[in-house]
Amino acid sequence: NQDEQQKLSEVEKQIEIIKSNALLSQVANKLNLNVQYSESETFKAEDQSLNYPASIELLSPAGIKKTTEGRLKIIASKNQVEFNGTVYQADTTVNTPLGLARWSINDKTMADNKTLYLKVLPLPVLTEQLAKRFTISPLSKESSILDLNIIDEIPERAELILKTLIDVYGESDQVDKKKLLENTLSFIDDRLGIVSNDLKGVEASLQNYKSRGGITDLASEGQIYLGQVKENDQRLSEIDVQLNVLQEIERYLSKRN
Repeated sequence: NQDEQQKLSEVEKQIEIIKSNALLSQVANKLNLNVQYSESETFKAEDQSLNYPASIELLSPAGIKKTTEGRLKIIASKNQVEFNGTVYQADTTVNTPLGLARWSINDKTMADNKTLYLKVLPLPVLTEQLAKRFTISPLSKESSILDLNIIDEIPERAELILKTLIDVYGESDQVDKKKLLENTLSFIDDRLGIVSNDLKGVEASLQNYKSRGGITDLASEGQIYLGQVKENDQRLSEIDVQLNVLQEIERYLSKRN
């Protein structure tokens, strides 16, 4: 029926939003997923984890246009790292082949010359890879609850990706709702202004009529006056109802916000 089709259409719409490159790119950027670390040059699953003795924060990850790989040597005693033969001071913004970046040594007690391997991917490439590893579907044909799954070499990272994806989706949904609320409130404010002006116009018209002199035919003018008063009273009642409805809607939406 129509309700089921509408629910299905809404579910499909939400799936497309969640799977969109824009949302996945936000997740990748937030988690720094385009920077990968490994104990070996082959980047085998068993050589990867979330906890590394050193890391890099790219200040402009969108500026990475090609995949870059290299060896990272950690010199903890001097709070320095060496990447592809160039030494950088940690905990400060430095210029690198990857753009402006900030190196961090997470374990400053470790022995010098610990080696890691680094791979940095362009965000579009990483987003495309992420989309291929990601599946989303309704729990059943009748359900509006979505089942999210991702394949990742590191289970903890998979869990983190899904959690961040849900958070980012929630934030984007709230932004859309806030925009809708702001537009609605703006419309209500405009409408209240129009109705208020209408009300002032009716009141002025009634006042002008009541104060108008020179009545010659009392019976005829009396009937006209009563008809005018009745019409104005009806108009005033209609405007009062509109004002009350619009004010209630505005109060409700303000509370929701």
